[in-house]
Amino acid sequence: MTYTLQKDVALVTVCDEHFLVAAGQARGKVPAVKGINRPGAYFWNLLQQKLPENDILRHTAADYHIPIEKAALALRRFAALLAAEGYLTMAG
Repeated sequence: MTYTLQKDVALVTVCDEHFLVAAGQARGKVPAVKGINRPGAYFWNLLQQKLPENDILRHTAADYHIPIEKAALALRRFAALLAAEGYLTMAG
């Protein structure tokens, strides 16, 4: 699976809470502000690096001490939620 993030969306952390904030070209295409949890912020940071899905899953499994299958399920759920609101697109 290939993930493409909506251009001009920034991950902002305020008081240990994480938000996706639409700026520039993203305004009007996605909600202006969306709160996400800590694992979501973790995934967003990896997706910003344009890593292949397999690398994201390997990092997640190692960092969270979980099986690759569980990491894959979490990533795909997160991506599906964000895709529904336009924050990212998925192909493959």
